[in-house]
Amino acid sequence: AKEKQRKILQRDTVFVKESLSSEESLKNLIALTKMVANNYDVYGEWFSATKLARQEELRKIKQAADTISNRGLAVDLGTANGFVARELAKKWFQQVFGYDISPDMIEAANEKKIYSSETYECIDVSYGIPLPDESVDFLVANFWSAWEVHHNIIPEVDRVLKIGGKAWLSFYNKDAFAHIWWQPQQNSLEVVYNPLSEILEIPIMNQDTKKIQVFKVNAISKSITHIEEEIGNTWLIIDDIESFPLLTTMMPPTFFSNKSTEAIAIEHDRIHWKVRPYRWYYLNVLLQKSPTKAS
Repeated sequence: AKEKQRKILQRDTVFVKESLSSEESLKNLIALTKMVANNYDVYGEWFSATKLARQEELRKIKQAADTISNRGLAVDLGTANGFVARELAKKWFQQVFGYDISPDMIEAANEKKIYSSETYECIDVSYGIPLPDESVDFLVANFWSAWEVHHNIIPEVDRVLKIGGKAWLSFYNKDAFAHIWWQPQQNSLEVVYNPLSEILEIPIMNQDTKKIQVFKVNAISKSITHIEEEIGNTWLIIDDIESFPLLTTMMPPTFFSNKSTEAIAIEHDRIHWKVRPYRWYYLNVLLQKSPTKAS
């Protein structure tokens, strides 16, 4: 299913075991974000399934924001050009901080800034979230670049959230069928996760050479079992969980030209997103900080 990707990477099999240093991964990510920062608003517009996945993710984030009673501070980790943070500032929260490791993304976010409540900073949150304990009402981390995913992310979320505060986190799903048996076609989801090496492979068209360039970035995937274990010694509980998408990742572009068929497929997907064992591409978890510590 990933024959085109294999040819682009000039290798014999789709997935190979390889290593990528932190320095090289960061270098690749900075080069990638510099290339796409100005056009990130339309990222995925040419890949219907990617566009649909982004729309669904934003819809879920808005639904989660609707459940927050205290509307003080929201934080968007890996904010990119601020498109999620800006939505939260528009309707829900008095103050919104957006953090990203890419200076080009932060520059784009500040250029697109609309509301006085938006604040964007270039920060590597893998070293920690630069906020006091129990200061955040809502935290979002939709990890499409995966750089912000690190082994300390759950304890950090636990530390900064207020009691009753919530965090909407999105991970590449370690248990996904896509990683075990097959990969969606390249005309569906742009980013490919290599489970053998925990590396993201991100194809981008170089406008100068008109050739596809593949950027590799380290990524940590998580399963629901990992998340349940990690919150076991925190104040966090699972408020909602789902994995997505399913059918819509497999469909060629012609499928999306029929809106009726597309709508049926989306509804079919939504039915299965909340059903264990959660085997689809992304794992979305809504956590809430409870008044009592989990046992």
